[in-house]
Amino acid sequence: MPRRFTDMPKFFATVTVAIALGSFVTSAHADTINADSCSLFDVQEAVDAAVDGDTVVVPAGSCTWSDPLTVTHKGITIRGAGVDETIITDATEKAYAESAIAVLASSGDFFRITGFTFNGTAGSEGLIGIRGSSQAWRIDNNKFDLASGRPIAIKGYTYGVIDHNTIEKKTAMIWVAMDDFGDSSWSTPIALGSPNAVYIEDNVFDQIHHHLGAADAQAGGRFVFRYNTLRDSYLHMHGSETGYPERGGVCYEIYGNNFIHTENWFAAIFLRGGTGVAYDNTATGYQNMIKVINRRSYESHGAWGRCDGSSSYDGNEDSNGYPCYDQFGRGPNQSSAPFHEWENYLDGENADVYVPSVSTPHIQEDRDYFNDTQLPGYTPYTYPHPLTTVEDEAPPTVPNRPANLRIVSG
Repeated sequence: MPRRFTDMPKFFATVTVAIALGSFVTSAHADTINADSCSLFDVQEAVDAAVDGDTVVVPAGSCTWSDPLTVTHKGITIRGAGVDETIITDATEKAYAESAIAVLASSGDFFRITGFTFNGTAGSEGLIGIRGSSQAWRIDNNKFDLASGRPIAIKGYTYGVIDHNTIEKKTAMIWVAMDDFGDSSWSTPIALGSPNAVYIEDNVFDQIHHHLGAADAQAGGRFVFRYNTLRDSYLHMHGSETGYPERGGVCYEIYGNNFIHTENWFAAIFLRGGTGVAYDNTATGYQNMIKVINRRSYESHGAWGRCDGSSSYDGNEDSNGYPCYDQFGRGPNQSSAPFHEWENYLDGENADVYVPSVSTPHIQEDRDYFNDTQLPGYTPYTYPHPLTTVEDEAPPTVPNRPANLRIVSG
């Protein structure tokens, strides 16, 4: 059984997903509403007519949306006819700041988007932007073939699963952040192995030499990145250099992934703050498996300043300012929370954490991180994620488990 955490503030309190699924998807009223076409007008009309538990079916076709589809406080499924069958092009006028699909999901809503191809130009808020307090949504079996922009952006204390999608070409990362600059998340205990995170699993990221990250977190974001395949891409986490008052990501679990690069990219996993675990990952064609830096070791960033003993935000336990605010290997309330890695392989050989010398005054082995060491007491959350057990009419785009997967007990 996965661990349960009960010592969290109210906004993190979560019933088990198995129970939650029963309440979210079981409804006395569960109708299918067929949109007349894939046009924004027809799909919005069908969404507006739907109530909790309903499925909006969007037929095959190719349509351009110049305004957002808005879904507000509704636990519904929006289902296309399948990848490359229902094609939506994002052409919103303010593409950088808006989402083509803007979701505000309440606690208790089970929301799902499945069976589409998305292209066009998305913005910083994601082609699909999810806000609100729902802790049970799913984005699955879609293809994102964007000229630029984020495919999915999550903002707020909302959790779910992103699975079996294909994300191609110049598309930027899946973005995870909180809506209060991360202050609440950085005051809440780490919950590794629990459902309290955005789960990104069983996806294919094919960036075609554009070096864009598959996923990123800042402003207190928490994610689990597992069993994905990445081609010419990498994974990263922002630190406190993000820009005052926004803070870095808090925690991450990275396991069972396969990283492939054709241009000797600098790292498969690039971490600049927070803590967590990375294990059972394989990579080929990178200079480093896991590279870690602390940019404030050598740069000043806004009100945070530089971590050199002069900033009141830092611990200042020594003349270097250690521990730095929200640095790698620290947890909520700046507590010591060393990162652990084990069973990670680069080009067939065991690979440890690499820290450049400019950051070693603040990031040290056997204090801030441990190589080749399992995190004591850690148990990963249920795989596949329980939210993926909802009946799925669309075939997966990638296998459930990579062929090279090795299970490591915690």
